[in-house]
Amino acid sequence: MPSSALYNFLSSFDGILFGDKLLEEDDLIAAFSFDCWGTTYLVFPPKLAFWNQLLFVSLIQSVFVAITSGVIYWTMIKPSEQQKSSNKIQNFLVGYGFVIPLCLIYPRFIIQFFGIRNKVIRFAFTAVPIASLFRCAEAMYGFLPPGLDTSFKKYFIYNLIPLEIDIDPKTKSLVKITRSYIIRNILQFLFGFAKVSILLSLLSSRDFIPFQVPSTFTLVTAFHPGRIMNHAIAGILFEQVLSAFAAGLSLLFAFLTGVQIVELMKSAMFSSKSPSDFWGRKWNRFIHSMLKVCHSVQVRSLFTILPVALIRIIRGAARVFFFY
Repeated sequence: MPSSALYNFLSSFDGILFGDKLLEEDDLIAAFSFDCWGTTYLVFPPKLAFWNQLLFVSLIQSVFVAITSGVIYWTMIKPSEQQKSSNKIQNFLVGYGFVIPLCLIYPRFIIQFFGIRNKVIRFAFTAVPIASLFRCAEAMYGFLPPGLDTSFKKYFIYNLIPLEIDIDPKTKSLVKITRSYIIRNILQFLFGFAKVSILLSLLSSRDFIPFQVPSTFTLVTAFHPGRIMNHAIAGILFEQVLSAFAAGLSLLFAFLTGVQIVELMKSAMFSSKSPSDFWGRKWNRFIHSMLKVCHSVQVRSLFTILPVALIRIIRGAARVFFFY
């Protein structure tokens, strides 16, 4: 049967591509070692299995995005204005009955099917479905960015990557890549990859807790200087990981589509001047723009009497829920 043939075909990749689980406790062969301040550091070469798995994940994600984008575009976006006004119930049935459940079930199923245990590969699998979930909400409630309803190709490109597409505010068209954009992202990826490798090497030797903290957790010890420093270093590491990941993904996306991506991180940990500047303009700008469209704008339109402070609380709660 076709279903069993497809199952056998996908199962073959479990042993070929995902046989190496890429775990921290795996036995690795160091390329060389060096001593620094009385500590011996081992330098390991990049594992080809990781990049093969990441490439395979990207191919599967492309198929998933093509399916969800096609359903959303041809049932919610493409119909005429007269049809849209009469098909809101259909949009909700398609969105809440098919697309959103698929976005929630699909990553868990694939991760269990292939036995994926590496945290980075898991993250790559979950980022796209979660982004597609919010893209579906945009279309259902009529908050799609202007210019994306003119062709399925544009909308598919818009959904293809869990980052914010750069759209020209005047022409409503996708911004094309430039030489300076490519060079900037190449340098950002290379330097980011080096910084992440150094940080992971230094912190892993101390179990990612470089400063000592009290053994008991109370309201007082929660603000212990060592605990605050550990959280700050974790934030710096997380920012560097996301920056390098976004730069590499932007390069791949640029070569495939010729479209620019809005920079994900803007040195939020060191250049932010206020909490609003940190969350709204510097830190994970894709999440900010997505939650702004899918929550703040909708809440404002549905409940115009709600004060701005309450809307920000709702948006903040949604951001925390999404992050965890």
